[in-house]
Amino acid sequence: MKNVNVIELNHSRPSNKHPFLSMEILRTILCFLILLYHCFNQDLIDNKIIDFCVQAAPFYFPTLFLFHFYFSYLTFASRNLAKIKHRLMRLFIPYIVWPLIFWIRKVYLNNERHKVLNMDEEYKNIISQLIIGRGIYFIFWFQFNLLIITLIFSIIALTAKRKSLYVFQVLFIISYFLEYSGYLEKNVFNEYSEDIKRSVGRTIKMLVFSITGFILASIKAMHILKVYRTKAIFISLVALIFIVNYQVFFSNRYYLEGFFIDLGAICMFTFFYMLPLDKITNISAMHLIKQMTTYTAGVYCLHLKVLDIFESNILIFRQKKFRGCILNYLICYFICFIGVKIFGRTRLRYLFM
Repeated sequence: MKNVNVIELNHSRPSNKHPFLSMEILRTILCFLILLYHCFNQDLIDNKIIDFCVQAAPFYFPTLFLFHFYFSYLTFASRNLAKIKHRLMRLFIPYIVWPLIFWIRKVYLNNERHKVLNMDEEYKNIISQLIIGRGIYFIFWFQFNLLIITLIFSIIALTAKRKSLYVFQVLFIISYFLEYSGYLEKNVFNEYSEDIKRSVGRTIKMLVFSITGFILASIKAMHILKVYRTKAIFISLVALIFIVNYQVFFSNRYYLEGFFIDLGAICMFTFFYMLPLDKITNISAMHLIKQMTTYTAGVYCLHLKVLDIFESNILIFRQKKFRGCILNYLICYFICFIGVKIFGRTRLRYLFM
């Protein structure tokens, strides 16, 4: 009899060879919405759609982690060491290189302007940045968590093998308890620095959403729901709108908060997954969408630095208007496009895509 807990190998991606367009679009939309949340002056909100997008911000990263590990399922299930090493390298390079580039630029510019820096403090900050994902550039917590959780998944997949799914289910329960009970913060890391507490807390929190994506892939949840595609689109959208609009009732209520954030991420993922964009067969249209969605990782890494550089010179950047957010995205996209053209044959291309 077939053991349902053995990791299956045949369904983490669509059957066709073309990009899964709705998922590519979801990744790009989430990237822009994160940029919007970071770079838009929320006092200027005069549009209900933008207001909803800002309110939905707590669900963006959980959805990205769910997305990432849903589509990483086949890599871990196949226990292909070469693919796992490749995935880790893709995460490691931008996590290390971008903070170093930004830090060196900061030190150089301050020396040029004859500003005195406490170099002991600066060295401490960059080391902290590289070791725990926090120190100077807070946005790189995302790459840090992706890297650490990918490493955890890799170790479990390679060591537990056929019992991997059992291990992930137990790890989900433990992570959920540790994050939303407040146990770690109150009993284990109470005396540690705020950076360490936040780093560990975010990692455990994102582990919950990552395992959610992995388990959804393992039970073929999205493939089952495709039979009820129209109903799934409607229900997931209505549920997402309700959860976002009424999140004040469950925020800071520990287990309830965790449940609804996970549910909101599942709804957002389900809504886009079920969109019938996979029926598009025009090669030119698919290629265009793929080009538009290729550089999201690079855009994420660069958007705050682009804001920092142009804020004093471009009015819409300084005022943090919506048009400034669009321009910011386009500048980041152009930098990534050029970067891939220059470094496309080397591993440095991972900085931009």
